[in-house]
Amino acid sequence: SLSSSDHPSPGTWYPSGDVFFSWTFPVADSNVKGVFYVLDHFGTNVPTSTDTFIPLPQKNLLRMGLAAGVWVMHVVAQDQRGYLTKVAGNLRVNVGADPGVGVLNGQVVDGGGKPVASASVTVNRGLYTTTTNAMGSYNFPNQIPAGMWEIRATSADGLLTDTKSDTVTKGGSTTVNLTLK
Repeated sequence: SLSSSDHPSPGTWYPSGDVFFSWTFPVADSNVKGVFYVLDHFGTNVPTSTDTFIPLPQKNLLRMGLAAGVWVMHVVAQDQRGYLTKVAGNLRVNVGADPGVGVLNGQVVDGGGKPVASASVTVNRGLYTTTTNAMGSYNFPNQIPAGMWEIRATSADGLLTDTKSDTVTKGGSTTVNLTLK
């Protein structure tokens, strides 16, 4: 599990760009070599053995001078045989002044222009997630922080996608329509 003593709440904005991360394991430390980590702006990344490694006994990390925005720390453990956990531990931290929130909505259609129901719509690869209704519409009501975001729609079977980037403004409403191909 991941935590931060100076940025403890994922929903709160903290002025400091210096973030102290700590982690624990569900097994004895003797079963673990260390962790691989990625620190980025996406919700569901899973580190691989090509990412930054931190060996035990270290179980914390101070990242200084992070720019304002939403950051996510992703960690996977490596066991004594070299295998990585399949699921990452993720911790979101908000750095800087609260930028305010806006609405993000739109419609997902197929290549023929027909609405696509039950498509998954994500902001920054899982940071925020919703599903389209029967008319292919989606809505993130007043929950997306102001800023530039990656919006991706994926069909229910996972075979078709579309990705766009757009800016959400404080107190505004941004419409991003996507076409699955």
